[in-house]
Amino acid sequence: MLQIGLPEILLIVLLAIFLVRKEQWPNLFKFFIRTSSDIKRQFEDISSEIKDEINADEIIKDVFNENRLREIEKDDGKK
Repeated sequence: MLQIGLPEILLIVLLAIFLVRKEQWPNLFKFFIRTSSDIKRQFEDISSEIKDEINADEIIKDVFNENRLREIEKDDGKK
């Protein structure tokens, strides 16, 4: 799978800025902003779908309740 990190993305952006004429810079920046916001929105959608599928809220509540119960039992044991 193709792995692109932050340095590679910055290199692509810098090359695009140098290769594009000044008159086209606003359109280029609009493209980058729109693309980054689309990627962010898609990541949030995928993340929420995964959380819904595995019932992450229920798991978080269960773990919190178990930890709280252990704390209460530990406090009762000290008294």
